[in-house]
Amino acid sequence: YIYGITSQLNQNINYVAHEVVESDTLDSLSLKYYGRPDYYWIIADFNRIQDPYIQLFGKYKSLNIPTLSDITFKVV
Repeated sequence: YIYGITSQLNQNINYVAHEVVESDTLDSLSLKYYGRPDYYWIIADFNRIQDPYIQLFGKYKSLNIPTLSDITFKVV
């Protein structure tokens, strides 16, 4: 994940609101929702999180998990 490339995903797509629990990490959520932990950057980008190692519990009550089939990118 590279600092400065966030906010490229189109924000007008379907998503699921996930209530954050203590054991949640970006890669564990990616594995749960997408079946692949390496898609953590999608969740991070969609929620404007620049630090992939951030402790989610305590900082976020919920995260929006975008529907993988609906993902598009903004043309820059």
